[in-house]
Amino acid sequence: MVDRRIVVRADPFNAEAPLDALDAHLTPVNDFYVRSNFAVPRIDSGAWSLAIDGLVERARFFTLEELVAAPTRTVTSTMECAGNNRTRLMPITEGEPWGIGAISTGTFTGVPLTHLLDLAGVRPETVEVRFEGADRGVPRGQTEEIRFERSLPIDVALSGHVLVALRMNDQPLTAEHGSPARLIVPGWYGMASVKWLRRIELIDHPLEAHFQTRQYRYHQGHPDGRDAPPVTTMRVNSMITNFATGATVAPGPHEIAGSAWSGDAPVVAVDLSVDAGPWEPAELLGRPQPFAWRRWRFEWAGGAIGRHTLRSRASTADGSTQPDRPDWNRLGYGNNAIAATLVAIVSES
Repeated sequence: MVDRRIVVRADPFNAEAPLDALDAHLTPVNDFYVRSNFAVPRIDSGAWSLAIDGLVERARFFTLEELVAAPTRTVTSTMECAGNNRTRLMPITEGEPWGIGAISTGTFTGVPLTHLLDLAGVRPETVEVRFEGADRGVPRGQTEEIRFERSLPIDVALSGHVLVALRMNDQPLTAEHGSPARLIVPGWYGMASVKWLRRIELIDHPLEAHFQTRQYRYHQGHPDGRDAPPVTTMRVNSMITNFATGATVAPGPHEIAGSAWSGDAPVVAVDLSVDAGPWEPAELLGRPQPFAWRRWRFEWAGGAIGRHTLRSRASTADGSTQPDRPDWNRLGYGNNAIAATLVAIVSES
């Protein structure tokens, strides 16, 4: 099978989903974007286990067989890399040069984290829950090898939404997507959903770790990440998915389609502007799902022969709306500014 994803970096493998794969509610596994900080680890699923320790009443080890037999839940969740749309920022920022395709939506099935924590017993002094992956390497600009690790505040970990996922789109997780088990934190940017999960540790202090305090922070020129706000939930955003910039179309009416999402509140409106004209409402499609993007469509009457600019703008129930200009930060995270798609109407003759 030909890999249609757009490779951003070959080693470790990082790739965007092709635009046509995003023009649907669910993204096929083979088209789903991939973000890896280090090489995919080699894991023997038969010998693998998940440890839960730290501030617990009973330290536990769960085999894959035990997790498969545990109660499961399925959630449809949009996952977006925090660096999605980084190449639209000026001046150029650090990090992988992600375009518009570091986002995908899938269904994830797994064991609710709360079930596993209940079995271990959470001690009251717990402040955060630390998640450690099996992947390891030397981060850019560093000299020592580390594992990928992240943490969640205890209230988020106990929210009932977080999963230790075993399946994706009704298939077992593939190696590049975190097999045999990964974390899924719906509503958060993808860095929170730790892949190749091997250990869960309950701690009584904020985690001090490279990918927690140095990376995934909204740096505004800070020398380190400690004073910069952390990257957490996905900002309200939208995209046009059935036309790529540079597309040519015939004269006459056309349907413009796309998706809108947010990690904080439901999307309640999407508006379209053509050639910097007035904003007009699009039609929201389907029933809203708590953690998945909302599909939308707009009937465009078309226009004169030549180039035209299409822009979409999403708004949420909490009053948030996409900004006109991006919030520039040194590592290029969270760009949710209104973007333009340029199409050309060409004569049929």
